[in-house]
Amino acid sequence: MELVYGTTNLAKLEHMREMLAGLGLAVLGLDDISPGLPDVEETGQKPVDNARLKARHYHRLLGRPVFSCDSGLFIEGLSEEEQPGVMIRRVNGERMDDEAMLSHYAAIAERFGGRVKAQYINSICLVLNPDEVYCYQGPEISTDSFWLLATRHEQCIAGLPLDSLSQTLDGEQYFVELRHGESSMDVQMAQGFRRFFVESLGLDTRLVSLPQGSMKSAWAAE
Repeated sequence: MELVYGTTNLAKLEHMREMLAGLGLAVLGLDDISPGLPDVEETGQKPVDNARLKARHYHRLLGRPVFSCDSGLFIEGLSEEEQPGVMIRRVNGERMDDEAMLSHYAAIAERFGGRVKAQYINSICLVLNPDEVYCYQGPEISTDSFWLLATRHEQCIAGLPLDSLSQTLDGEQYFVELRHGESSMDVQMAQGFRRFFVESLGLDTRLVSLPQGSMKSAWAAE
Protein backbone atom coordinates (compact mmCIF):
# COMPACT_ATOMS: atom_id res chain seq x y z
CA MET A 1 0.00 0.00 0.00
CA GLU A 2 1.27 3.49 -0.86
CA LEU A 3 1.01 6.27 1.70
CA VAL A 4 2.11 9.86 1.25
CA TYR A 5 3.95 11.43 4.17
CA GLY A 6 3.00 15.12 4.20
CA THR A 7 6.54 16.47 4.44
CA THR A 8 9.40 17.65 2.23
CA ASN A 9 11.95 17.02 5.00
CA LEU A 10 14.14 14.24 3.60
CA ALA A 11 15.62 13.35 6.99
CA LYS A 12 12.18 12.81 8.49
CA LEU A 13 10.99 10.91 5.43
CA GLU A 14 13.91 8.48 5.61
CA HIS A 15 13.45 8.00 9.33
CA MET A 16 9.76 7.19 8.92
CA ARG A 17 10.61 4.64 6.23
CA GLU A 18 13.04 3.00 8.63
CA MET A 19 10.50 2.91 11.45
CA LEU A 20 7.83 1.34 9.23
CA ALA A 21 10.10 -1.22 7.58
CA GLY A 22 8.40 -4.55 7.07
CA LEU A 23 4.81 -3.29 7.26
CA GLY A 24 4.32 -3.56 3.51
CA LEU A 25 3.90 0.22 3.13
CA ALA A 26 5.55 2.33 0.44
CA VAL A 27 6.07 5.72 2.08
CA LEU A 28 6.37 8.58 -0.41
CA GLY A 29 7.20 12.21 0.29
CA LEU A 30 5.39 15.21 -1.12
CA ASP A 31 8.21 15.89 -3.57
CA ASP A 32 7.91 12.32 -4.86
CA ILE A 33 4.30 12.98 -5.86
CA SER A 34 3.86 16.66 -6.63
CA PRO A 35 6.73 19.08 -5.90
CA GLY A 36 5.77 22.60 -4.94
CA LEU A 37 2.43 21.93 -3.29
CA PRO A 38 1.19 24.90 -1.24
CA ASP A 39 1.69 24.68 2.51
CA VAL A 40 -1.17 24.87 4.94
CA GLU A 41 -1.21 27.45 7.74
CA GLU A 42 -0.58 25.57 10.98
CA THR A 43 -2.98 27.31 13.35
CA GLY A 44 -3.48 24.47 15.85
CA GLN A 45 -2.69 24.90 19.52
CA LYS A 46 -1.59 21.28 19.95
CA PRO A 47 0.63 19.08 17.79
CA VAL A 48 -2.27 16.78 16.89
CA ASP A 49 -4.29 19.75 15.64
CA ASN A 50 -1.57 20.67 13.16
CA ALA A 51 -1.00 17.05 12.13
CA ARG A 52 -4.71 16.84 11.27
CA LEU A 53 -4.67 20.16 9.39
CA LYS A 54 -1.72 19.07 7.25
CA ALA A 55 -3.01 15.57 6.53
CA ARG A 56 -6.45 16.80 5.47
CA HIS A 57 -4.89 19.59 3.39
CA TYR A 58 -2.60 17.30 1.41
CA HIS A 59 -5.30 14.65 1.05
CA ARG A 60 -7.58 17.23 -0.58
CA LEU A 61 -4.81 18.25 -2.95
CA LEU A 62 -3.64 14.74 -3.84
CA GLY A 63 -6.77 12.63 -3.51
CA ARG A 64 -4.84 9.72 -1.98
CA PRO A 65 -4.03 8.43 1.53
CA VAL A 66 -1.83 10.91 3.40
CA PHE A 67 -0.42 11.08 6.90
CA SER A 68 1.28 13.99 8.60
CA CYS A 69 3.16 14.41 11.85
CA ASP A 70 3.69 17.38 14.11
CA SER A 71 5.59 18.05 17.29
CA GLY A 72 5.66 20.45 20.18
CA LEU A 73 8.81 21.33 22.13
CA PHE A 74 8.39 22.04 25.82
CA ILE A 75 11.25 23.39 27.94
CA GLU A 76 11.32 23.29 31.74
CA GLY A 77 11.50 26.70 33.37
CA LEU A 78 9.95 28.70 30.55
CA SER A 79 6.65 30.42 31.10
CA GLU A 80 3.62 29.24 29.14
CA GLU A 81 3.97 32.29 26.91
CA GLU A 82 7.63 31.49 26.18
CA GLN A 83 7.16 27.79 25.39
CA PRO A 84 7.98 26.94 21.76
CA GLY A 85 5.16 24.41 21.70
CA VAL A 86 4.11 23.82 18.10
CA MET A 87 6.02 26.91 16.93
CA ILE A 88 9.41 25.22 17.11
CA ARG A 89 10.72 26.91 13.97
CA ARG A 90 9.05 30.29 14.44
CA VAL A 91 9.96 33.28 16.57
CA ASN A 92 7.90 36.46 16.39
CA GLY A 93 6.16 35.09 13.31
CA GLU A 94 9.40 34.49 11.41
CA ARG A 95 10.43 31.02 10.27
CA MET A 96 13.98 30.07 11.34
CA ASP A 97 16.39 28.11 9.19
CA ASP A 98 18.59 25.43 10.77
CA GLU A 99 21.35 27.82 11.81
CA ALA A 100 18.91 30.31 13.32
CA MET A 101 17.31 27.50 15.32
CA LEU A 102 20.66 26.43 16.70
CA SER A 103 21.46 29.96 17.83
CA HIS A 104 18.01 30.57 19.29
CA TYR A 105 17.79 27.40 21.36
CA ALA A 106 21.42 27.51 22.46
CA ALA A 107 20.67 30.96 23.88
CA ILE A 108 17.71 29.55 25.82
CA ALA A 109 19.88 26.81 27.32
CA GLU A 110 22.50 29.42 28.21
CA ARG A 111 19.88 31.23 30.30
CA PHE A 112 19.67 28.13 32.50
CA GLY A 113 23.40 27.73 32.98
CA GLY A 114 24.18 25.82 29.81
CA ARG A 115 21.55 23.10 29.82
CA VAL A 116 17.85 22.69 30.54
CA LYS A 117 15.43 19.77 30.43
CA ALA A 118 13.11 19.56 27.42
CA GLN A 119 10.74 17.13 25.73
CA TYR A 120 9.11 16.66 22.33
CA ILE A 121 5.41 15.76 22.26
CA ASN A 122 4.74 14.07 18.92
CA SER A 123 1.51 13.43 17.03
CA ILE A 124 0.30 11.81 13.81
CA CYS A 125 -2.81 11.91 11.65
CA LEU A 126 -3.69 9.53 8.79
CA VAL A 127 -6.40 10.43 6.28
CA LEU A 128 -7.45 7.48 4.13
CA ASN A 129 -10.54 9.28 2.82
CA PRO A 130 -12.71 12.12 4.16
CA ASP A 131 -14.60 9.70 6.40
CA GLU A 132 -11.65 7.66 7.65
CA VAL A 133 -9.33 9.83 9.70
CA TYR A 134 -7.08 8.44 12.45
CA CYS A 135 -5.14 10.72 14.80
CA TYR A 136 -2.99 10.14 17.85
CA GLN A 137 -0.86 12.14 20.27
CA GLY A 138 0.73 10.46 23.25
CA PRO A 139 3.76 9.17 25.12
CA GLU A 140 4.30 6.10 22.94
CA ILE A 141 5.43 8.27 20.01
CA SER A 142 6.98 11.12 22.02
CA THR A 143 10.47 11.48 23.45
CA ASP A 144 11.60 11.11 27.00
CA SER A 145 12.96 14.23 28.67
CA PHE A 146 16.44 15.22 27.49
CA TRP A 147 18.97 17.99 27.96
CA LEU A 148 18.84 20.98 25.63
CA LEU A 149 22.39 22.35 25.59
CA ALA A 150 24.04 25.67 24.89
CA THR A 151 27.02 23.88 23.32
CA ARG A 152 26.37 22.28 19.97
CA HIS A 153 27.84 19.07 18.59
CA GLU A 154 30.21 19.54 15.65
CA GLN A 155 27.95 17.41 13.45
CA CYS A 156 24.62 18.75 12.20
CA ILE A 157 22.06 17.03 9.98
CA ALA A 158 20.06 19.24 7.63
CA GLY A 159 16.44 19.42 8.67
CA LEU A 160 17.15 18.11 12.19
CA PRO A 161 19.27 20.88 13.70
CA LEU A 162 18.25 20.45 17.32
CA ASP A 163 19.73 16.94 17.38
CA SER A 164 23.02 18.84 17.64
CA LEU A 165 21.91 20.57 20.87
CA SER A 166 20.04 17.65 22.44
CA GLN A 167 21.65 15.17 24.80
CA THR A 168 20.42 12.14 26.71
CA LEU A 169 19.82 12.75 30.41
CA ASP A 170 22.79 10.58 31.34
CA GLY A 171 24.93 13.10 29.47
CA GLU A 172 26.60 10.42 27.40
CA GLN A 173 25.40 11.13 23.87
CA TYR A 174 24.00 13.88 21.72
CA PHE A 175 20.94 12.93 19.69
CA VAL A 176 22.97 13.43 16.53
CA GLU A 177 25.13 10.51 17.68
CA LEU A 178 22.13 8.24 18.25
CA ARG A 179 21.58 7.38 14.63
CA HIS A 180 21.71 3.62 14.79
CA GLY A 181 18.56 2.74 16.74
CA GLU A 182 20.62 2.13 19.87
CA SER A 183 18.48 4.04 22.35
CA SER A 184 15.41 2.66 24.11
CA MET A 185 13.66 5.94 23.29
CA ASP A 186 14.19 5.39 19.57
CA VAL A 187 12.80 1.87 19.73
CA GLN A 188 9.86 2.97 21.88
CA MET A 189 8.82 5.65 19.41
CA ALA A 190 9.28 3.38 16.41
CA GLN A 191 7.05 0.75 17.93
CA GLY A 192 4.52 3.44 18.84
CA PHE A 193 4.34 4.63 15.24
CA ARG A 194 4.17 1.05 13.96
CA ARG A 195 1.30 0.27 16.32
CA PHE A 196 -0.58 3.33 15.05
CA PHE A 197 -0.41 2.11 11.45
CA VAL A 198 -1.05 -1.53 12.34
CA GLU A 199 -4.22 -0.60 14.22
CA SER A 200 -5.39 2.08 11.77
CA LEU A 201 -4.93 -0.12 8.70
CA GLY A 202 -5.94 -3.41 10.28
CA LEU A 203 -2.54 -5.06 9.77
CA ASP A 204 -1.24 -8.14 11.54
CA THR A 205 -0.51 -7.11 15.15
CA ARG A 206 2.65 -9.22 15.10
CA LEU A 207 4.15 -6.54 12.84
CA VAL A 208 4.31 -4.03 15.70
CA SER A 209 7.72 -5.38 16.73
CA LEU A 210 10.65 -3.88 14.83
CA PRO A 211 12.57 -6.03 12.35
CA GLN A 212 16.13 -6.48 13.60
CA GLY A 213 18.49 -3.85 12.23
CA SER A 214 15.78 -1.66 10.74
CA MET A 215 16.53 1.47 12.79
CA LYS A 216 19.26 3.82 11.65
CA SER A 217 18.20 7.25 12.86
CA ALA A 218 16.59 9.04 15.76
CA TRP A 219 13.36 11.04 15.74
CA ALA A 220 13.49 14.81 15.96
CA ALA A 221 10.84 17.42 15.30
CA GLU A 222 10.82 19.88 12.47
